[in-house]
Amino acid sequence: MSHHCTDDQRSARDGNLSELATGSATTDAVAIVATLDTKGREASYLADIIEACGRKTILIDVGTGRDGGDKPADAKTPTELLKQIAERTRSKVGDLLGAGTISAIVGVAGGRASAVFGEVVSELPYGFPKFLVSSARPALLAELATHSDIILYPTLVDLFGINVFTSRVLKNAGRAIAATHYAPVKLGRDKKIVAITAFGVTTPAANQCVARLADAGVDAIVFPANGAGGHKMEQLIAAGEFDAVIDLTITELGDEIVGGTASAGPDRLKAASRQQIPQVIAPGAIDMVNFGLPSSVPDQFRGRQFYAHTPYTTLMRTTASENASIGRLTAERLSRAKGPTMVLWPAKGVSDYVVGGIEAWDPLRLDLDALLDKFWAAGFSGVINYPTISTMGDNWRDRRGRVGLGFEREVELIALARKKNIFSLAYVASPQDAKAMASAGADCIVPHVGATRGGLVGHEEGQSVKEAIRRINEINAAARSIRSDVLSLCHGGAIAEPEDTIEVYRTTECVGFVGASSIERIPIERAVKTAAAEFKAVPLPQTH
Repeated sequence: MSHHCTDDQRSARDGNLSELATGSATTDAVAIVATLDTKGREASYLADIIEACGRKTILIDVGTGRDGGDKPADAKTPTELLKQIAERTRSKVGDLLGAGTISAIVGVAGGRASAVFGEVVSELPYGFPKFLVSSARPALLAELATHSDIILYPTLVDLFGINVFTSRVLKNAGRAIAATHYAPVKLGRDKKIVAITAFGVTTPAANQCVARLADAGVDAIVFPANGAGGHKMEQLIAAGEFDAVIDLTITELGDEIVGGTASAGPDRLKAASRQQIPQVIAPGAIDMVNFGLPSSVPDQFRGRQFYAHTPYTTLMRTTASENASIGRLTAERLSRAKGPTMVLWPAKGVSDYVVGGIEAWDPLRLDLDALLDKFWAAGFSGVINYPTISTMGDNWRDRRGRVGLGFEREVELIALARKKNIFSLAYVASPQDAKAMASAGADCIVPHVGATRGGLVGHEEGQSVKEAIRRINEINAAARSIRSDVLSLCHGGAIAEPEDTIEVYRTTECVGFVGASSIERIPIERAVKTAAAEFKAVPLPQTH
């Protein structure tokens, strides 16, 4: 039920409210949603503050204890009761909005009423002012904020009457609410509008897309891929607000699968397919799952690789099996696309975290501990033992080892990185190397099966792809005999063409490929050779 504020509902006072008056009265009202049987004093106090600022208010009761109130008679359980109250109130609020009676809404609530308020405002337009003054647990408030543009005012103390703490929060909220006014603005359609997803670690790519679209006369709307952003983008796509989507950052799928805090829900990556609009998808930031403070990480993930993105944001590195699940879910949802759809794999990684190479056996780099600190301070996200002595021949490797500057130094580097919680990749050339690096704590090994063959100057002789796969499997098995969670990337030897990697992925546990000559030297050789041949094919002019 709804009530216009009356004097008998305003018994609670805290000083002279006339000081709040702004003289900017409007004809529309602020709807105040509360359980008046338990939060009536607080709701009336908030109404006083808002009205002292020149706005009208309407109290809407979602309680169940006011002499039976407006309690649905057919509710069988408390959950059904709350659901029916929310549905009736949502309909009432919709009618008030449709009639132009209200231009803002605020909830005054504890835990259960906060959940009801979330349902009540779930169908209100994006941008319609929605406030919630609540003593509910932070997890519930975070969930509400994920699915709506609600402005939250956590009370920190419980809402039990008007006191020095609750009055302060209610005054601040009331002033802010009184200053808001809903003025719906229809997006202009003189330009094409494209939705883009971004994250801190994919911002450089998003910036490039925005700039190129602007040059083409297209507006770009960027959504943070933090759960709430992806959820809202899917809603707006479904509402027909966008002409195309550049979904650079599908990291929310990882949170959905693994159980992070940035899931956008089960409808992520579906709306564009249903709307049949063009979409370009890239696996931005799928190498991480989001959590809050380090203490908030569930116990089941203890011992995993973490990165402190900020003091309040902890990123967890995904595993090979989790990445496979993300890939399958992406393929499943995109398989239903009926419009133009393209999936692109970024050539330089799925986020802007960069791994730095350290030549650990260099006699000029004796203090590896200090060197790692310098790399970390410079902004590198991880390290790799490159250049590595493991591929330089047994004679050279043994001679360096006798003076304490051999492969053991590279193992020491990876162990220090593990101790400092720095992501590490480790080149290895044998099962023994793999065991040493897995024991040291390497997050990912790179079985190196020799110098890359092919091209104009590559090695002509060497192992076949079949033999390279046999060696990779031996190395992977050795590493996983120490730790089952270590990742593996293949490199070198006969693995020089994309079709070679397809066979490696099919027959090994490798989850990726480290390219060097295969993506640098060989493509350049081909380009230069082709260009030279084209110029040579041009007939020379006839001499006179």
